[in-house]
Amino acid sequence: MLSVRSRATILVVAVLLCAPAGGRAQAASARGTALQEPVAPPSPPAEPPSTAGGETVTGDDSEFEPEIPSRSIALGPAGRGDMVVSLDLGWLRSGVRGDIGLAAWLDLVLRVDALLLYDGFGSHSGFYLGLRASPLSQGVLRAGAELTVGQLFAPGENTLTNVAAIRGSATAGVVFDLATLYGRADIRWLSSMKSRGPGWVHDGELGIGVEHVLGRFIVGAEAYVWTRPGLSTLGQWRLRAGFAI
Repeated sequence: MLSVRSRATILVVAVLLCAPAGGRAQAASARGTALQEPVAPPSPPAEPPSTAGGETVTGDDSEFEPEIPSRSIALGPAGRGDMVVSLDLGWLRSGVRGDIGLAAWLDLVLRVDALLLYDGFGSHSGFYLGLRASPLSQGVLRAGAELTVGQLFAPGENTLTNVAAIRGSATAGVVFDLATLYGRADIRWLSSMKSRGPGWVHDGELGIGVEHVLGRFIVGAEAYVWTRPGLSTLGQWRLRAGFAI
């Protein structure tokens, strides 16, 4: 029979021998679990989208989109490949106008006018063809210049006199959310209608106007003075309506 001391000694030795084996078993079990559950590799960073032209765009690309100018009859431009058709009804001069966009800031101008409210087509009428350049067409401040050439017809009692006409115009304005305010200065040269006298005569216009955009429609009004050397200055007005095609 073993003594009590011998039994205690055997128990202590057994505990010491079992403890490392249990630790090794737990470690092996942990390693087996790690092998059974593979860790998914990290996903690669998302590639930025590319535009149709192959350029890479990162983040919000709205700031890279070209700004489209607010539509305007007086200030332009119509925009490349676009057209703005407008009608003027005024005292004394009324007319129809078309602006066709040739480039981002250059328009082809076609205009026909007459003194409709004064004497219909029985008074001075004319047609013009030319170009309008709007180099300052972005932002709040806008400005442009126009040069047209054409023919002016002046009916007489039994004759119809036609004279060459050259017209230059400069316009500047401020674009607000609600409306566009602008100022305009024109000068026109006419070959003399008289057989005796100066070869060319001229007149001019100074005006201020306002426009408002309703989608593709443009409406406005303008007041101006018609200056004629040697004659009295006449106050004029006109209403304007246009449509962007």
